[in-house]
Amino acid sequence: MTRAFLIVAAIGFVATLNAFSPRRNVLLLVPSFFSAWITIELAPWLLFWEAVGVVFFVVNGAVDGTEGVVALVLATLTCVGLGVMILGARRTVVTMSDAMADLEIDDDAPRFPRSHVLFPILMRHRAGVTKVRNITFATYGNKKVRLDVYKGDDAKPGDLRPGIMQVHGGGWVIGDKREQGIPLLSHLAANGWVGINANYRLSPRAKFPDHLVDLKKAIAWYREHADEHGADSEFLCVTGGSAGGHLAALVGLTANDPEYQPGFEDVDTTTLAAVPFYGV
Repeated sequence: MTRAFLIVAAIGFVATLNAFSPRRNVLLLVPSFFSAWITIELAPWLLFWEAVGVVFFVVNGAVDGTEGVVALVLATLTCVGLGVMILGARRTVVTMSDAMADLEIDDDAPRFPRSHVLFPILMRHRAGVTKVRNITFATYGNKKVRLDVYKGDDAKPGDLRPGIMQVHGGGWVIGDKREQGIPLLSHLAANGWVGINANYRLSPRAKFPDHLVDLKKAIAWYREHADEHGADSEFLCVTGGSAGGHLAALVGLTANDPEYQPGFEDVDTTTLAAVPFYGV
């Protein structure tokens, strides 16, 4: 039992330490990235289970001898590190709240469900939101590129709801609309927006500017079909994270550039706002 405690404590300690200082070594880059990502994203839940694990091992007499003491110290340091991460995340909430304090926000607007924060798996479904999945907006031979639409249950054709396009990340080589942006789009849909979650061709098969061209085709689809889903065809914003943030920035900076709109040069691909997250 003591040896098991030491192994579990060491894994948690290494994962937490890596989250503060990810490795840039070629061989360690990918596992270090994913380990840090998961540790930071799930810090509150990891802290909970770390504490449960410590109690379990202590109650079962695992704090025995040098190995047991070392395990307890590592587990304690892990809990402290995870707590620091959580406090850091809390500071960003305070910063954002202060920055938006002057905005006129409707107190009756639907809030993000606390149950979805406690149990992230629930974020895939939001009451009052309808999803229209797998709409093809571009075709290349046998390859179909698709998007999903998120809208309120009460959205009807002819409404003029604001629109937003979400672009997934993944280093331009992985990722899918099924995996990212769902909590954001669902929450905005519950607050009266219409969202599209668009895929794009992935590298290495796709070369620049293929990814950007696909997203502009998604905008062209939005311009043509917005009315069917209750959206305003003239009101579209774009957002995304990581590679999606990079592409969201490019969408905002290359509006109506014919070089990136082959075959649909006359389509208006302007957006009213581009909000890229960690696009660098």
